[in-house]
Amino acid sequence: MTENDDAWSPVRRETVKEIQQRIAHFMEILSQCKETNIVVVSHGVWIESCIKMYCPQALTINGVQQRVQNCNVFVGECVSREGKFVRLQNVRRIH
Repeated sequence: MTENDDAWSPVRRETVKEIQQRIAHFMEILSQCKETNIVVVSHGVWIESCIKMYCPQALTINGVQQRVQNCNVFVGECVSREGKFVRLQNVRRIH
């Protein structure tokens, strides 16, 4: 990971597949961290895509699929085994 976002372009948007690949790569990196409490800050589309990929039930409230807005805050657990990402669990929005 670098300070510069190599996926960003002023003339082209990432495809859904590209976003999902970037999220999967990030989750692998996150799973290798020794820290147990980590804050991830990103824009709403990235967070929503991540939750949809790994914990979609966290976006359903009373049977209605919710959107993630910028500045929404979620808490959850990243489960890894031997440095490999396994799943997200207990993801919920903090009001």
